Amino acid sequence: MQSGLNLGLLTDIAQFDPLNTTQLIEQLGFKNTEAFDQALQQAAAVRAQKSGAEHYYIVQSTITENSLSHLFSPFIGAVLNLKTVYIASKQGIIEQVYPHYFQLDALELQKQQSIDEMYLGFDLLPENFKSVDIQCYGLCKALLDSECCQIYMLGSTELSQSIIERIQALTDIKIINIALCETDQNLNNINFKQLFWKTKTTASSSVCRNIAFANAPLLSQQLKVALDKAEHLIDDLLYSEHIFEKLSVFGEYTETILKHHRASTPRMIV
Repeated sequence: MQSGLNLGLLTDIAQFDPLNTTQLIEQLGFKNTEAFDQALQQAAAVRAQKSGAEHYYIVQSTITENSLSHLFSPFIGAVLNLKTVYIASKQGIIEQVYPHYFQLDALELQKQQSIDEMYLGFDLLPENFKSVDIQCYGLCKALLDSECCQIYMLGSTELSQSIIERIQALTDIKIINIALCETDQNLNNINFKQLFWKTKTTASSSVCRNIAFANAPLLSQQLKVALDKAEHLIDDLLYSEHIFEKLSVFGEYTETILKHHRASTPRMIV
């Protein structure tokens, strides 16, 4: 059933239009469509022969500027031992917020090691990727992963329920649309270093409430629990410093990765 899976079939089914196929294939790391199709079918074959796939993909095709609602979604999953890959465009807010916690330049290095050890993976795409490009890239990236079990499409998507059902039938991977619940924040009023401390200010408490509320639908689907229970669980993580600790450890991890990379990279002699 999965042997006929290829890029042409996926884009036809999903009706991704217009789509920059050349840009997509290059960003995925392939020389041509044929090489991608072969890798896609290999991943599908491996997935069909194994049980217990455990990688969760979060694909956010649009990010509202000044909204923190889903930037910490992958960390919530990772704290709960859900191996999470977050795919989004490398927009201004990401470059503004994430460096408070970890080295952005390290995210492209040792990706598999990051998933295995930190339960976290990031795939931040160039800003010229449009919403449809991000959605298609995220879908393809997830299907190339033989360990992928679920894909969460955050926000408006080109994938209708009937399209999702057709792709699920081909891939045995569950795809779920999650509506965005984003709240604008004045980033200048946020102390990011102290945001996830146990003792909170009125401002940080408000931000954390918004994060818990926005991520409850996603976690509810992942853990198969009621919305209020998911929101309460996220709230507990934000106040018990579990998220703070995860961010701190991941920050040290990315610093070590980047340090080793720089040490192993030959320097140019001028």
